[in-house]
Amino acid sequence: MTTVSVVIPTFGKRPVLERTLESLRVQTYPTELTEIVVVDDHSDDDTSEYLRSLSLPQRLVAIRHDENLGRAAARNTGVRSATGELIVFVDDDMLCEPDLIEQHVVFHQDHPRSVAIGDAVQAPELGHSTALSYLDEMGVHKHESGSRVPARYFVTNNSSVERQSILDVGLFDESFR
Repeated sequence: MTTVSVVIPTFGKRPVLERTLESLRVQTYPTELTEIVVVDDHSDDDTSEYLRSLSLPQRLVAIRHDENLGRAAARNTGVRSATGELIVFVDDDMLCEPDLIEQHVVFHQDHPRSVAIGDAVQAPELGHSTALSYLDEMGVHKHESGSRVPARYFVTNNSSVERQSILDVGLFDESFR
């Protein structure tokens, strides 16, 4: 069976990160095949203390940057630290359905060397910004499930890729902050 690393970059969102991690606690995919890698990008709240005290059924890897480097760098740190064959990217403000990891694994079994891009519905408490409105109106959900979509939909808030594939292409551009 496929080993999975869920990579979550975070910065200063401990209350919503807690909710995200609680939703990952009850995944249907076997916990012994799953690790959760949270990269704290030098939060100025109690995120690192919270992560040190947290116990999950899955293996938890908590990493803290010594300075704020941005989301791309945090994702790259997570990928480099991950041990799973499959990387599932989740944002720190998501509520994950119980079969999220399982669905990503099934997709990759059927479509090796592909990128899976799942739908995400923005939480109302995030408010409305141009970027969030664009994702809600023009996001990947407007395409038929299983269809090929342009790379611009790879926004990483609910996506997955084989670890070796993302290493082969050189990870995320850290100058894009």
